[in-house]
Order: sequence, then structure tokens, then C-alpha cells
Amino acid sequence: MSSNLFFGYFVGESENFFVSSAINDNISEEKHKINPEEVIHLNQSSFLDKKALEILQVSPNPASMMMNIEYFNSINVKIELKINDITGRILDKFEIDNNAGVINRYDLDVSKYKSGIYILQIFSSGCSDSKIILIQR
Repeated sequence: MSSNLFFGYFVGESENFFVSSAINDNISEEKHKINPEEVIHLNQSSFLDKKALEILQVSPNPASMMMNIEYFNSINVKIELKINDITGRILDKFEIDNNAGVINRYDLDVSKYKSGIYILQIFSSGCSDSKIILIQR
């Protein structure tokens, strides 16, 4: 199985940029001259700060009847949503639709759950996120 990993870094304030790569566990390092004006600077709003799958908001929390879940997923596949009790026992499991790269919303009927603390989990393509939710009558 072939794997490639590349990363780069600057040394000092010079125009020397180093690129390291690992291909099939063989590591090499090369020195490159670059124009500093051509460097892309990443900031907090860059894609590197975004999680591939994330529960953005759950409201209201606590809830008694309905709960709105807002989530983000970077790829267009179905999401698996699980409701667990505080011991980790799965109470419900749903498969929900997803649109990649936008905020998605799902209305969850929580009226059948007793008052208490629960764990809301979402899964997609090897990624997951979870939030504590409260049901209050």
C-alpha cells in the first residue's frame, strides 16, 4: 500500500522553503526558493479549522417535545444519528440526509424519552461528533 505525506515549512525570514515528503516510509527533504508574495496564509476561517463532521447547535436544550439539530458535514453521504442514555446504551438510531458543505438541520422528536441526560451522536465516513442533551418534562 502506497502512502504519501507532504508538508512544508519556512526557516527564518529567508526565502528558503523546505518540503518534506514520506513515500512508502522513505523520507526525503528538498530545499526550494519561493517568492514570499506567492505564499498562501491560512487564518482561523480556513478549511483546516473546520471539522469534517460537527454538531453545531442543539436547541432547545433542555427540550421536552422537539429538538432542532444543526450539523455540518464536508461530504455528501447519509448521516447516522444515535441517541444513547448516560450509560452508553443505544436507545434510537436514525439515518438522515445530508448536503455537503452547508449547515444541515434535523428535527428530532424527543417526546418519547423520559426526563434525563442523553448523548446525541452523529457518524459519517469514519468521523463522529457528540453532544450532551437534556430532556425535561
